[in-house]
Amino acid sequence: MGFKELAVEGVNPPFQRAVDLGLVNKPIFTVFLERKGEQTDVPGGVYTYGDIDTTNCGPVIDYQPLISANYWQFKMSGFVSGKVASNKGWRVISDTGTSLIAAPRALAEQIAKVNGAKFDPTNDVFLIDCGSKPTLELLIGNTKYEIQSENLIVPAGNGRCMLALFGIPSQGFGPEWILGDPFIRQFCNIYDMGQKRIGFAQSIPK
Repeated sequence: MGFKELAVEGVNPPFQRAVDLGLVNKPIFTVFLERKGEQTDVPGGVYTYGDIDTTNCGPVIDYQPLISANYWQFKMSGFVSGKVASNKGWRVISDTGTSLIAAPRALAEQIAKVNGAKFDPTNDVFLIDCGSKPTLELLIGNTKYEIQSENLIVPAGNGRCMLALFGIPSQGFGPEWILGDPFIRQFCNIYDMGQKRIGFAQSIPK
């Protein structure tokens, strides 16, 4: 669902080809993910090709211009999590293929600590009490996006839970944060390939 620039051997990605062939109404697609976590025999979300999902997504959409036509990459101005905050500014991508949120390693450790999570080196995750209420608010453009605790805690088996966050090293000119499924469960992501922008709308819980 990305751009041709990242495709292997320059092969036209499926959605771009569908746009080129006139198979979709608009060069956009919307991703909505359910908030209920792991379940069996129930829909996990909806992909809407060629339009905005008005059934599962709220009417207010805030768009951000892409800063790279390789990724769905844009700017994030700042974040707040408990007493940890920064307005440094980062390169960020939206990625449905990442099951957690990725942040610069030092920041991930600070966010985990302020929310009472402890690093488990065996499994390379931050373990957290299942009844905790972690917080994470992101500032993108002029809009604050609060990810609720239900989307920041992931069952890890045997009565344990992990924080939906992991640390990544500096990647040069690549993304510094990856907003994966926890963010997309909270907010519908609208990918506008035609205008090279990405939009966010409040998802409508069932």
